[in-house]
Amino acid sequence: MTIRSTLRIAWAQLWTVLLLAASMSEACGGREDGANAGTGSGGSSGATPGSVLGTATGTTAGASGSASVAGTSSGMAAIGNGSGTASGSTGSTGIVSGSTGGTTGGLDAGACSGTSSSASGSDAGPVVPSYPGQTSCDGVCVNEQTDSNNCGGCGLTCSVPCVAGRCTIQLGSASIYDGIAVDDTSVYYRHLANMMKVSVNGGAPIVLATGAGGGPANLAVDATSLYWTDEGSAGTVRKVSIEGGPVVTLNTESVPTTYSFGLAVDNANVYWSNLGGNGISIMKVPVGGGAVATLATVRVSEGFGFPIATDGKAVYWPIDTCPSDGGGCASALQSVPVDGGAMATLASVAGVGPLVIASANLYCMATECPADGGVCDVAIVKVPLDDGTPPTRLAGTTGAAPGYIAADGASVYYVVQDSGTTYALMKVSVGGGTPVALVSGQPIIAHITVDATSVYWVGSAGALMKLAPK
Repeated sequence: MTIRSTLRIAWAQLWTVLLLAASMSEACGGREDGANAGTGSGGSSGATPGSVLGTATGTTAGASGSASVAGTSSGMAAIGNGSGTASGSTGSTGIVSGSTGGTTGGLDAGACSGTSSSASGSDAGPVVPSYPGQTSCDGVCVNEQTDSNNCGGCGLTCSVPCVAGRCTIQLGSASIYDGIAVDDTSVYYRHLANMMKVSVNGGAPIVLATGAGGGPANLAVDATSLYWTDEGSAGTVRKVSIEGGPVVTLNTESVPTTYSFGLAVDNANVYWSNLGGNGISIMKVPVGGGAVATLATVRVSEGFGFPIATDGKAVYWPIDTCPSDGGGCASALQSVPVDGGAMATLASVAGVGPLVIASANLYCMATECPADGGVCDVAIVKVPLDDGTPPTRLAGTTGAAPGYIAADGASVYYVVQDSGTTYALMKVSVGGGTPVALVSGQPIIAHITVDATSVYWVGSAGALMKLAPK
């Protein structure tokens, strides 16, 4: 082979390599439109991989001149990003920078489900996977129905398996005969003859007071103290600091008492219903102790279990007015101002039982029986306190109900019998609608109360239970 032939072959091989390099550069850089200006060599354009799918436009600066290149490209999308600014890759003699934008097929910050990705540019990136039924918590897609670290919501931890987005745990052991109370940090209850508290997040129970009496107790709590009625000690009303300490008896005056029933507290006074020689009386005493006052008295025959509630302006209770000739009784909700005065009828509601106040409304359980003597219904009734609006029936159930109710500004919680031997904890909106069973098939559900996130009750064998979110 001659030297000339050898040079021709080498030149052909070199030319092939140059053409291949040029084609690869164009393929990797996306589609470029525009012209280089100046004497320098231009860099390449494109969007940074891993940033949002979209269009990137950059300007490259050459080493010995200036050049502008406009082009479009697309890269891999990051789940949850919206739009932003990205820096391009280094060109041959310059640096490309540009802003990226576009859509990610319905995926946005805080979302973990979508359909597909879209991009403007000559080359579309791959479809972004979706995660149906999941929620973004701190940038991580989780299933709030089963994730014990995010049970029913981001950051809501559960020490037991998360089931259907709710966490049900036992906080302690309480008396099934006594009430329970809750504040922002603790649940208060009685166990044997001790007044106890336990953190709403669980942990070791703390004894606040010993020798708390032997009869069933109603509990109430304010910012500083826990209050209870002691039916085993002739209806005394006591208190102890929520941090523990000596027990204080508030109603030290000699008042004819057999039992004390309902209990309520506001910023100034403690209120309770008192069964004595003159009938059933609505009583009050200052939270710091002092003179006991009688606000109202009714006949024993007119008492209906005598739960009470207060909104700080008046005390409310249910009453049955039964004529002496044995005719049918009429049920109503009555009230008296906290400073004393005339009793008033708030509303006529049949067979009123337990009641609770939340957000300027009174909610109660009422028994509705047909005139023909058929099976009675138990209804949840809403009674506005301020505007005179007539009572509203929110929900009802056929058959017996144990008589426990709680409420917040959004929902009412109550207990019904869901079979011949078991009970369910129900929830219904304060605006009405279809009730939802939070817990069902339980041998016992008693003394329910709620806070901002959870509902608490006393269950089988005195188990103090918590369910979150409510």
